[in-house]
Amino acid sequence: MAAKTIAEDLYAGGLQGEDLYKAMWDWHDQTGIETRDMYTHYQTLRHHNQPIR
Repeated sequence: MAAKTIAEDLYAGGLQGEDLYKAMWDWHDQTGIETRDMYTHYQTLRHHNQPIR
């Protein structure tokens, strides 16, 4: 499992705030993938999926 895949799953699940933080640490504990890598991909998804104003 890659950080990008995890981030896509977390984003699709609508996780934010403390729920997102806890989920990323759960994945880190299971896979050893750095939370910052997941968060970077998560932020990219969020940025690219913002509605145009």
